[in-house]
Amino acid sequence: MGDRVLFDSTGATVAQYEVVNWQKDSDGSIQFTPVGCYDASLPPDQRFVLKTENIIWTGGQLEKPRSVCSESCPPGTRKAAQKGRPVCCYDCIPCAEGEISNETDSNNCKQCPREYWSNAEKNKCVLQAIEFLSFTEFMGVVLVFFSLFGVGLTALVAILFYRKTIVVLMAFKATLPGSKSFGHM
Repeated sequence: MGDRVLFDSTGATVAQYEVVNWQKDSDGSIQFTPVGCYDASLPPDQRFVLKTENIIWTGGQLEKPRSVCSESCPPGTRKAAQKGRPVCCYDCIPCAEGEISNETDSNNCKQCPREYWSNAEKNKCVLQAIEFLSFTEFMGVVLVFFSLFGVGLTALVAILFYRKTIVVLMAFKATLPGSKSFGHM
């Protein structure tokens, strides 16, 4: 003479549950506060009802706690497992230069195609900008100067080598073995 008891087509009782939340009173005692119910006799979309606004989570918080070890890795990074920690614990490591990841929680970074490079966020491959030096730029003038200096120095060494070689050849020819070897040529 109290609660209603229902039976299904097989004669089993229909499950009905009350979802309670343990809450501390101001005096420190625990109260079981109903926050929802489950009734298997109702249509599937109405069987489970939960009033989350009535739930007081651990520590007196009104928002549900998050049970994750690590936050999601944003695009431009990849996940790296932390040794000795659960699988859900990882570090987010930025992709290397020339690599990207364009999805959240990527396990690895992808290499950009030839002639492409990763953007600053490392989430998109962009065509590499081609830069040319101009003779009017400081760096262009410096490079031309050092190139011409190198060519001039090479020419000077070649001229000196040629002149000294002639002197050495003439001195060698003046000796007896030198005159014989040049005579056979």
